[in-house]
Amino acid sequence: ALKSGQETLTEHFITLLPSGSAAETLSFRCRVTLEKHEPVQLSESYTANADLFSETCRNGQIDFINLFWVERGTRGIVQSRQWVSTETGELALRLVK
Repeated sequence: ALKSGQETLTEHFITLLPSGSAAETLSFRCRVTLEKHEPVQLSESYTANADLFSETCRNGQIDFINLFWVERGTRGIVQSRQWVSTETGELALRLVK
């Protein structure tokens, strides 16, 4: 979905490993949407020409939104903000050049 640049529906499977409990796998239905063009500064000398995609996921109990900045030329993810768990919250990642 992110590589093609088109809106699409996807499925996510996340396995939680709670302390002292058995692993629990959650299933989500997600919609990936191109939001806007948004450059991302990766260093003082390089700004990626990127598109911002949102991924809205639901499973009836939990809703979350992941964000991905995809460089237009390479179609690689240069920055993201992704949901990890209710306890942890989100994880932000950025490519450094």
